[in-house]
Amino acid sequence: MTTESTTPATDGPLTTLVPEAGHLTIINTCTVAPERAEDLVELLVRATVDTLRYVPGCISADFHISLDRTQVVNHGQ
Repeated sequence: MTTESTTPATDGPLTTLVPEAGHLTIINTCTVAPERAEDLVELLVRATVDTLRYVPGCISADFHISLDRTQVVNHGQ
């Protein structure tokens, strides 16, 4: 999967998985019409920036669009 979005990237560090840190990792995969992939990523990013980042324990969220643009993946810790 590759990230392809017009949504600006943050200046923060890249997500690093550290198994011994004990963080919960969630991965959501959404099937989407190719022409709606950007809209879905923008919605997910907006929800994360506006709300989810303030939830205690939220560490990171990453969003990816598949090359064929039919899958959007959210990887969060």
